[in-house]
Amino acid sequence: MYLKISQKFDPSFVFLVCMLRITPCLMLKAIRVGGSNYLVPFPISYWKKIMFGCRWVIKVLKEQYRALNSKFAAKTLISSLYGLGLSFEKKKSVYFTAKVNRHLLKNRAFKK
Repeated sequence: MYLKISQKFDPSFVFLVCMLRITPCLMLKAIRVGGSNYLVPFPISYWKKIMFGCRWVIKVLKEQYRALNSKFAAKTLISSLYGLGLSFEKKKSVYFTAKVNRHLLKNRAFKK
């Protein structure tokens, strides 16, 4: 899988596409409703999207491989290209939590 993609496309193009697949479009903030805390979705800026995506990739690399190596980083990014890997799973879990708790935003304005 790694060799097929690296031979067909420019590495910078593969990196950008993989990072776009990982970066979230929203973040979860805690809101207190009726005595309990809920995580509700809020939109984020472009730079925060990039920051969260990079943090997730670095965290996965540190947890799985115990060292930052270019070979392991490429493997992690390419797995996210296919919708696999822990960094992509993190994005899916954030979106699932946002989907479940979005009804709590009915009467609230977005705050920065």
